[in-house]
Amino acid sequence: MLFKNLEILNLVILLVLGITSILGFLGIKDINSLKKEYKNELEELKKLKSGYLIKNREFTLEKRSVNKKIKEVQKFNEKQNDRIQLLELQEKIDSLVKSKAYQHALSYALRGLEMDSNNLVLLHQTAQIYWKLNNLLEATNTYRRILELEQSNASVIKNLCELYLLQKNINQYDDLIKKYSNIFNNKRSSVDLIYLELLKQYKNNDFETMEKFFNEYLNSEENFIKKRTNWDFEELLLLLR
Repeated sequence: MLFKNLEILNLVILLVLGITSILGFLGIKDINSLKKEYKNELEELKKLKSGYLIKNREFTLEKRSVNKKIKEVQKFNEKQNDRIQLLELQEKIDSLVKSKAYQHALSYALRGLEMDSNNLVLLHQTAQIYWKLNNLLEATNTYRRILELEQSNASVIKNLCELYLLQKNINQYDDLIKKYSNIFNNKRSSVDLIYLELLKQYKNNDFETMEKFFNEYLNSEENFIKKRTNWDFEELLLLLR
């Protein structure tokens, strides 16, 4: 009986060893080996993920840079197109003014100012057109706008002075003359001042003062027009008397 039991035990042991050998042969490994392999694979995945994130970030930054450059180029092209359109408008306005098509020229000038409200060429053209159309108020407003942008433009100051006088805005004229007195210091501008002062007296219907003022100028050393042209203004003086 004991012998038989030993045989059964030996068979069981042999069976267990055989199964273990077969499982080892089929590649089934212990848990520690599996854990180690899992950790290694996990580290590899982390490296791949990190590399992917870096590449993705680089791609995103490069894409943003490219998009920014594209927008800059588009913006530059738009500005160039606007400049070309404005130049074409200015040429068209000059042509219409020469043809005395002032109302038509004004519509082009106003269209250009919608594109660029600070365009000095268009502002000057607009002011001149308003003056040609005898719209002295809008001409004055436009020249005042120009003076904000070109604060030392003598031509604009003189035009404003004349416009104030033509509208009998004597106080505004006097204020402007006082503010920009340095503009009228040279000989050429002093002639403009003579004209403006005569216009002032004329608008005030003060012909006596006008004649006196004019006579004083004619007899002064500063009257270089008389010296150059030998014109004594006799006809004008007769008109004033």
